[in-house]
Amino acid sequence: MSMEKLDEATTKSVDGPPAQRWLALALMVGGWALYGATMAPGLLFGDSGELQFALPIGGLIHPTGYPLFGALGWLWTQATPWWPEPATRVNAFSVLWGGVALGLFFLVTQHLLLRVLPTQSTGSRWLCGVFATLLLAVSPTWWSQAVIAEVYTFNAVLMLAVLYLVLRWAAAQRADRATAGRWLNATGVMFGLSLTHHQTTVLLAPAVMLFMLRVQPAIALLLRRLTILLLCASLPLLLYLTIPWRAQFTPYARVELSNGHALQLYESGLSGFMQWTTGVRFAGALRTPEAALAQLPQALTWAREQFGAAGLALAALGVLHLLLRQRRGMLTLTGAALLGLLAFNLFYGIGDIAVLYIPVYLVLGIWLAIGLAALVQTGARLARGQIGRLPLIVPAVLLVWPLAWLVWRFPLLDLSQQNKAAVWWEQILSQPIPANAILVSNDRDEMTPLWYYQLVRGQHQDLTGLFPQIMPGSGFSDVARVVESALSLGDGRPVVLIKPMPGLDVKFDLTATGQVVRVNGPAVTRTPERPLDLGLGDALRLIGYGADPNNQLRPGGALVVTLYWQPQQKLDADFTGFVQLLAASGDKVAQGNDHPAGGAYYPTSLWRPGELLRDVFTVTLPSSLQPGAYTILAGMYRTHEVTGAVQEMAPPLTLGKIGMLPDVARPATDPERPLNVELGDRILLLGYSLRRSDTALEVILQWHATRYVDTDYTVFVHLLDRRGNIVAQHDGEPAEGLASTSIWVPGQAIRDEHRLLLPSDMAPGTYTLVCGMYDQTTRERLIITDGPVSQQGESLFLQEVTFLARRE
Repeated sequence: MSMEKLDEATTKSVDGPPAQRWLALALMVGGWALYGATMAPGLLFGDSGELQFALPIGGLIHPTGYPLFGALGWLWTQATPWWPEPATRVNAFSVLWGGVALGLFFLVTQHLLLRVLPTQSTGSRWLCGVFATLLLAVSPTWWSQAVIAEVYTFNAVLMLAVLYLVLRWAAAQRADRATAGRWLNATGVMFGLSLTHHQTTVLLAPAVMLFMLRVQPAIALLLRRLTILLLCASLPLLLYLTIPWRAQFTPYARVELSNGHALQLYESGLSGFMQWTTGVRFAGALRTPEAALAQLPQALTWAREQFGAAGLALAALGVLHLLLRQRRGMLTLTGAALLGLLAFNLFYGIGDIAVLYIPVYLVLGIWLAIGLAALVQTGARLARGQIGRLPLIVPAVLLVWPLAWLVWRFPLLDLSQQNKAAVWWEQILSQPIPANAILVSNDRDEMTPLWYYQLVRGQHQDLTGLFPQIMPGSGFSDVARVVESALSLGDGRPVVLIKPMPGLDVKFDLTATGQVVRVNGPAVTRTPERPLDLGLGDALRLIGYGADPNNQLRPGGALVVTLYWQPQQKLDADFTGFVQLLAASGDKVAQGNDHPAGGAYYPTSLWRPGELLRDVFTVTLPSSLQPGAYTILAGMYRTHEVTGAVQEMAPPLTLGKIGMLPDVARPATDPERPLNVELGDRILLLGYSLRRSDTALEVILQWHATRYVDTDYTVFVHLLDRRGNIVAQHDGEPAEGLASTSIWVPGQAIRDEHRLLLPSDMAPGTYTLVCGMYDQTTRERLIITDGPVSQQGESLFLQEVTFLARRE
């Protein structure tokens, strides 16, 4: 076929026969039927939830603003009253554009197929286009976005419209038709409208310009065409000027926390306008080149999930056909578009990046249609007419493929019974939430339904919802900062977490009340029970610890140990904390529940230097635990993601001792002789009991710690003659060393028995019985710090004991 005839045929194909347009309409209606049947019925989380309250009230949409979508969406919600719930109307808005996109996609494939394979029969070309359209229609990412309130089906319509119009311009330009200028103007306007919706459309600009260069190689004329294109594209951008105007009437543009504090989500003025419309806040999500390249396998996996390996093979065949047939213009347009879109997605590291690949899938779908058409035509040529209907039979049979996927994926992607957001929030709002509370989530997506209740339904307007990144700045960088800001700026307003967030208890005192959690204030408000000042490397300091006195050591029991940390510098990783219990021999006898410090919601990588944090461990004790003193060891480590190797932050810290008292150290009765004399400001002698015989004195002391004791003191009980000489004595740690003073718990009574053997040549007379404590290392005695005036110094007077002459 000559180039003249080809251009003439191509030009005619732009409009196509009426049957082609009816087929496009049928695909559009089929899309509406499929997506309408599987559409989410109401309220949703995330961006969908935001659109569901922003469109009905004509409010702001998150950066970059989406002014065209917002305006059309508002009109749609006002014009569709047959859906009583505005959220449903916004979901249906995506269904509308999902169907339109399918029809437009089919028309684009028809134009390209006629240009690339001009000898293909009309029926075969239609069937190849229908096959590619249906495969796109049931691809999981596309389908999932066509049944919820989202921006991506409308974005696909605009991108396809740009491609369609630039192809019509090219066809008119090649045919030397006067209408080429109008198609160029329309292309520019549509490109500008696309930019007022999703600015990733700018990635099509290089592809369009390179394609125009192929069609119009004369540079001077090309520059003129590009100038016209840019002027036409700039006019729709004036829609962005509606954003400051709409901000004035958007309730959530300013979030009131208290009379003196409010969050200005949209800043008036040129700076605020530029920040909102350019989306500079997302610049931090860009990856390094190395990290971007590492995303390629994931991108390939996602593409395979859309079309299958066979579908990607057909797309590759389409690219090969464009190369071999030297269809450089079409390859330039589609290839440059795909490369630009793919490169951006590889570098852009946001959580929902998967849906931004939809424009890439549109190009792959176009290549797939070309590949199938080339395969069919090649097969027909090889068959040499022996199978005359082969170009029709093959694509017709292949229609079973998308139909099978439709049946398989329907139950997976059917959201018609999906009401999780409404059910979840109804449960939250039925909880005992105080009036005028500030509700906090770690996830903005979870909070959007509350704003729908407030802005669309007019309910629960006394509540305020906050989440990380609600506005730029360190005060809202993570959920802990959000809670901190709510406590400090809320002027006493109750602060409530909408769900349990394990790990936040390292920073805040929390009380669960049903499904929600009340924030009472900081977790650390007083000096730890056992103050310390120990460094775990350079990054952390342990300022103290505590062991719940109600959970003391007992065989088979549990011990609760609380560590109090203060970061000294920013930590570069998420560490796991541990607590161990060591016997006197150094052997480990028990280990706490190792867990990531701060859990998932406030891991160590988010800890800030200077803040006070607490971490609680439960140590399960063995049933074979024996009485005595044990050492508490604590530290942190991290596990290598690849090798699994454990790396300690620093050598573990020795905190102190805790013990299990033997039965002999547990008093069964009160002392016979009360005293209440204090030694060293921390140990109280409650009293004692005395048993005597001809050969020994048994002194049963009863001690009581008023504070924790860090030293293991030795108890002395001495019998003195009138000159102060020791006649009999017993020195030793309480309960024969099984109840050393370092394991005493304040308020706990200790029975301490000492047996003094009397010398056989002991003279009759009156002797003085005294006791006290001293440090075995320094030999320094504890002085009496409180008690009767008669009790002073380093020895505590018990009583005088008279001995008569022994009978022979």
